[in-house]
Order: sequence, then C-alpha cells, then structure tokens
Amino acid sequence: MGPAENFSNLVDTIPNFNLKHSKSGRSIEKLYAEVVNANVDAVAPDPDSVKAYQAAFDLLHSDGIDYDDAGQQVIVKVDSPVFAN
Repeated sequence: MGPAENFSNLVDTIPNFNLKHSKSGRSIEKLYAEVVNANVDAVAPDPDSVKAYQAAFDLLHSDGIDYDDAGQQVIVKVDSPVFAN
C-alpha cells in the first residue's frame, strides 16, 4: 500500500462512540454512498405553504437588471429595499 491509500484507510473508518477507540466496521465512504443514493419519497408541498413562501420571497426580492455574456440586458431577482434595510 502506498502512503495515499494508508492515509485514506486511516481517515475513512468511523469508530464506535466510546471513550476507548474501537472499530465499528463502518466507513465514511459507505455512509456517504448511503446518503447520496437514498431513495426519498417526494411529498407534494402544501399549497398554503407555497403561497406563504412566494409572498415572503416577493417581499424580499425585486426585479433588477444584469447583463449576460453577450452584453444583453436580462431581468434578475435582487434584494429588495425591505431586505436591504
């Protein structure tokens, strides 16, 4: 094994939560894969919550002007005066 692989093995293991270090058999690599590959059921958002979010967003943001790579004006959302104060 090379130094990089040794270091990887050292930092990848997740020990048991004890005063004394003991191996748990788990690794950061496996835990990360579980999180990334998790199948989460999509829940439809509550319509009232969506309306409340949109009202808050609209209060805190207003339309502003920016320029794209071609130098053309584009409308973007910027902080509103309410948010800035």
